[in-house]
Amino acid sequence: MNKFVSITLLVVSLFLISCDKDTPEVSSNDVVFYMEGQMGENPMSMKAGVNDNFMHTNYEPDSAGINSYIGTIAGSDCELETPCDNSLTFKFRASNGQNQIDSALSPQQKTYRSTSDSSLAGYNVGFNSNIEPAGGNYKVEWTFSNGETSTSENPTVFFEAPVGTITACMTVTNLDSNTSVTTCNTISPTKSCYADFTYSFSSGGNVTVNAIENGVAPFTYLWDFGNGFMPLNQQPNLNFSGQDTVSACLKIIDAVNCEAVMCKTLLVDSSATSAFTVGNFNYSVSEQYSFNQYDYNEVVVEYVDENGEQYSSQLKEQPGWASFEIIETESYEQNRFGQNTKRLEINCNVQLYNENDVSQKMDFINANGFIGVAHP
Repeated sequence: MNKFVSITLLVVSLFLISCDKDTPEVSSNDVVFYMEGQMGENPMSMKAGVNDNFMHTNYEPDSAGINSYIGTIAGSDCELETPCDNSLTFKFRASNGQNQIDSALSPQQKTYRSTSDSSLAGYNVGFNSNIEPAGGNYKVEWTFSNGETSTSENPTVFFEAPVGTITACMTVTNLDSNTSVTTCNTISPTKSCYADFTYSFSSGGNVTVNAIENGVAPFTYLWDFGNGFMPLNQQPNLNFSGQDTVSACLKIIDAVNCEAVMCKTLLVDSSATSAFTVGNFNYSVSEQYSFNQYDYNEVVVEYVDENGEQYSSQLKEQPGWASFEIIETESYEQNRFGQNTKRLEINCNVQLYNENDVSQKMDFINANGFIGVAHP
């Protein structure tokens, strides 16, 4: 049975979180981790603790949100976020949970992850309403360009891939005054940028707006209060005293020319009588992937040579002679990031393909040894 796994893309300003990583110390004691075999035409031997090599371990979610438990033999100054010359990496793919970790890393024959698994099924888009004045007696109705409707204040709607643009309209009816207001926005779940904004009015009718953006900085901000899109400081009049509501749109353009627009109806006086109502919304996007049972039990082998050429087992289907076996597994001490690790004894025969030209391939055969991987 296929399963759906989601990745949530938060559509708010991005904040990058980083931490300093100490360069590991390479011990010259007995070798605990090593791999030996034949890489192409040459014998290969990589030993942690010899020639400044180190057994780097980590775990990370891949593009489909499934964790990969990673072990890399490379120089002690290697950072796992970027490929390192003279490095050999093993990635074991599994879903979360102790049972899944034990299953993925138990003694067994494993399959190589191919390019054909894990298909994009579509997008879940969550819509969140914001109705003013708060606390009123309202009815909410949604219509979407795929034919779906909803009467929830905060619905989530699935859009099957492939999808271009989506039009979402929210109608809010004030049941006390029997008046309605409709807000529509056109969005694209596949876009890498997003626009939103908050607003407030002072007693004199002057509006303050604050953009919320997602994408590649720097951004260009264009606003439309009824006179067309232009920078905020070029708007002819931002005093709306005497008006009940104002229509406003924000367009952002990021550094790679991705454009996104968000339009809202602004309530000038939030203490106005119930006759005046506005309904706005924002949204978030989750990619939905379809998996079968094999997608959780796969391995990827990656190699970077002394010239920085990158090779991977995942770029094409493996030949019939390829094999991968975990012979023995044992728990090991925590790594330098405080993550749990396991020590695996493995045998490996695999064909590696050049990431710049898959017609260039290299066999890694008769490989055996002990590696470490980290896991949650």
